[in-house]
Amino acid sequence: MVPFAVMSANLGILNRRLGVAPSALFMVVMAIGDVMTLNFFYMVKDEGSWLDIGTTISHFVIASLLGVFVAGLESVSEVIVSGVEFDSGKKTMQPKKAQNGAVNGVLNGRSDVKT
Repeated sequence: MVPFAVMSANLGILNRRLGVAPSALFMVVMAIGDVMTLNFFYMVKDEGSWLDIGTTISHFVIASLLGVFVAGLESVSEVIVSGVEFDSGKKTMQPKKAQNGAVNGVLNGRSDVKT
C-alpha cells in the first residue's frame, strides 16, 4: 500500500503545484477507469465454461472496485499533503550583507572576519 500512498501524495502535490482543483487529476483517472469498466462490462459472458464466465465477471468487478480504490487514494492524498504550501512568486538568491560591508562573511578577500 505504501507505493500507492506515495503516488497519491505526488498527485496531490501536483494538483496544488499546478493550482488546479483538488480533484482534477482524480477525475482524469476516474474517466479512464470508467472507460475500462465499460469495456469489461461488454465483455462479460453468460454462456460457455465456468472459467470464462468467472473470469469475465471478475475482470468487471475488479475494474468497478478500481473507482473505490482511487477515491480512497484521493482521501489519503488530502490527509498527507494537507500542510504543504507553495509560494507563487519566484525567489532570487541575494548575498547576505553584514553591517560592516562583508558579504557572506568575506571582507576584502578574507574569510576570517567575524560579521
